Amino acid sequence: MNKPEKLPNDFDVIGTRPTRPDGLDKVTGQALYSDDFFLPNMLHGRILRSPHAHARIKSIDTSAAEALAGVRAVCVGSEFPVVDNKMLDEGSAGLINIGEVAANCIARDKVLYDGHAVAGVAADNLHIAEEAVNLIKVDYELLPPVMDVRTAMADGATVIHEKFFPGSFIFPTEEFLPNASRLQLGNGDLEKGFAEADFIIEREFTADTIHQGYIESHITTVNWDDNNNISVWTATQGAFGLRALLAEVMTVPMGNIKVVPLEVGGAFGGKERMYLEPIAAMLSKKTSRAVKIALRRDEVLRATGPSSGTYIKA
Repeated sequence: MNKPEKLPNDFDVIGTRPTRPDGLDKVTGQALYSDDFFLPNMLHGRILRSPHAHARIKSIDTSAAEALAGVRAVCVGSEFPVVDNKMLDEGSAGLINIGEVAANCIARDKVLYDGHAVAGVAADNLHIAEEAVNLIKVDYELLPPVMDVRTAMADGATVIHEKFFPGSFIFPTEEFLPNASRLQLGNGDLEKGFAEADFIIEREFTADTIHQGYIESHITTVNWDDNNNISVWTATQGAFGLRALLAEVMTVPMGNIKVVPLEVGGAFGGKERMYLEPIAAMLSKKTSRAVKIALRRDEVLRATGPSSGTYIKA
């Protein structure tokens, strides 16, 4: 026997105006966003980023930054664990390659894009950290850049990431190219469909890299205590996913990591990935103090969560 169809006035939520559980905190200013979060004796971090789209790191001299009064720690890519390619299922974020995430968080031998993190600094305040970052000297060997997706996929193209093996979002990637991945979608008998069609329309589309441009930047606070426990307070769309990523990249048991999600001031899918936490964690481990890193707007656009450039044929 079929159940009778529910009428609109039979539902408890649909068709009503429920009270937002976070509404009162936000309209009264009590909501805690990542930039509102502070811990006693906390340090402030800044990140040195590559000015080049593609270059080999020949050497990094951090001595002047370390000697600056108020600087408590400096970290570079060689201090982080070596993480190999490994796929991690992140649910709504799809399959994520841990090796690619680790390489993106901080460069080790080579920078792969303008804005790639090269070094991190923790200091008593943000102004000292900014000054210290500018004292770090990096000797780069410039390499040919690849500026658009068609060039990236062309035969003989410069290979940016030698170990490129991306994850996939929603659909499994069908083919990996030196600088890109190829995905082909189809359904049914294509030739039969063409034969029966009154019109066949074929178009090609090229899209540049684009960013969501959320209002709130990426901001995180990390405390790595003497018992090897890591606490993270950050704006994230996936606290459990971030915990899993940080455990893999820092080679720390996941049970030793606690992620406290704060209010998110805009994300649109751009805060499902991890960018700052490994650097903040390393600086906290070296100083035995909590470290907060807040990105400027230009850093957000250069170094976090953009949608890749694409070439589409339909």
